Amino acid sequence: MDKSQRLSHTVTLLKKLIGVGIPQTDSGYSLTKKALDKWISNGEPQESQIEFARYGRVGHLSLFADKSPTFVLKATEELKEQLAQD
Repeated sequence: MDKSQRLSHTVTLLKKLIGVGIPQTDSGYSLTKKALDKWISNGEPQESQIEFARYGRVGHLSLFADKSPTFVLKATEELKEQLAQD
Protein backbone atom coordinates (compact mmCIF):
# COMPACT_ATOMS: atom_id res chain seq x y z
CA MET A 1 0.00 0.00 0.00
CA ASP A 2 1.45 3.36 -0.95
CA LYS A 3 1.48 6.59 1.02
CA SER A 4 -1.52 8.11 -0.80
CA GLN A 5 -3.63 5.04 0.02
CA ARG A 6 -2.61 5.21 3.69
CA LEU A 7 -3.56 8.90 3.72
CA SER A 8 -6.94 8.14 2.21
CA HIS A 9 -7.66 5.45 4.81
CA THR A 10 -6.56 7.81 7.57
CA VAL A 11 -8.90 10.60 6.44
CA THR A 12 -11.80 8.14 6.29
CA LEU A 13 -11.11 6.79 9.78
CA LEU A 14 -10.75 10.24 11.36
CA LYS A 15 -13.97 11.44 9.69
CA LYS A 16 -15.77 8.43 11.15
CA LEU A 17 -14.56 9.34 14.64
CA ILE A 18 -15.93 12.85 14.17
CA GLY A 19 -19.14 11.34 12.79
CA VAL A 20 -19.76 9.38 15.99
CA GLY A 21 -19.33 12.55 18.05
CA ILE A 22 -15.68 12.50 19.05
CA PRO A 23 -14.24 15.99 18.52
CA GLN A 24 -10.78 16.72 17.18
CA THR A 25 -9.93 18.24 20.57
CA ASP A 26 -10.41 14.92 22.40
CA SER A 27 -7.17 13.34 23.60
CA GLY A 28 -8.18 9.96 22.15
CA TYR A 29 -8.68 11.55 18.74
CA SER A 30 -5.28 13.25 18.99
CA LEU A 31 -3.54 10.00 19.94
CA THR A 32 -5.28 8.18 17.11
CA LYS A 33 -4.22 10.86 14.64
CA LYS A 34 -0.64 10.72 15.90
CA ALA A 35 -0.49 6.94 15.36
CA LEU A 36 -2.03 7.31 11.90
CA ASP A 37 0.37 10.11 10.94
CA LYS A 38 3.30 7.86 11.82
CA TRP A 39 1.78 5.05 9.74
CA ILE A 40 1.28 7.37 6.77
CA SER A 41 4.97 8.28 6.93
CA ASN A 42 6.54 4.86 7.39
CA GLY A 43 3.86 2.30 6.45
CA GLU A 44 4.97 0.00 9.26
CA PRO A 45 2.35 -2.25 10.85
CA GLN A 46 1.44 -1.45 14.44
CA GLU A 47 -1.25 -2.06 17.02
CA SER A 48 -2.42 0.49 19.56
CA GLN A 49 -4.99 0.71 22.31
CA ILE A 50 -6.16 4.28 22.74
CA GLU A 51 -8.27 5.42 25.65
CA PHE A 52 -11.34 7.55 25.05
CA ALA A 53 -11.96 8.11 28.76
CA ARG A 54 -14.72 10.69 28.36
CA TYR A 55 -16.74 8.14 26.42
CA GLY A 56 -15.92 5.03 28.45
CA ARG A 57 -14.29 3.44 25.44
CA VAL A 58 -10.96 2.04 24.30
CA GLY A 59 -10.04 2.20 20.64
CA HIS A 60 -8.24 -0.82 19.22
CA LEU A 61 -6.26 0.37 16.20
CA SER A 62 -4.54 -2.10 13.87
CA LEU A 63 -2.39 -0.74 11.07
CA PHE A 64 -1.09 -3.01 8.33
CA ALA A 65 1.51 -2.75 5.57
CA ASP A 66 -0.73 -4.17 2.86
CA LYS A 67 -4.38 -3.60 3.78
CA SER A 68 -6.83 -1.12 5.27
CA PRO A 69 -6.55 -0.30 8.97
CA THR A 70 -9.11 -1.51 11.46
CA PHE A 71 -10.38 0.52 14.39
CA VAL A 72 -12.87 -0.76 16.94
CA LEU A 73 -14.21 1.25 19.87
CA LYS A 74 -14.98 -1.08 22.75
CA ALA A 75 -16.70 -0.25 26.01
CA THR A 76 -14.54 -0.28 29.12
CA GLU A 77 -15.42 -2.65 31.95
CA GLU A 78 -16.50 0.36 34.02
CA LEU A 79 -18.99 1.44 31.38
CA LYS A 80 -20.32 -2.12 31.04
CA GLU A 81 -20.89 -2.27 34.81
CA GLN A 82 -22.57 1.12 34.83
CA LEU A 83 -24.90 0.13 32.00
CA ALA A 84 -25.76 -3.15 33.73
CA GLN A 85 -26.86 -1.21 36.82
CA ASP A 86 -29.16 1.13 34.90
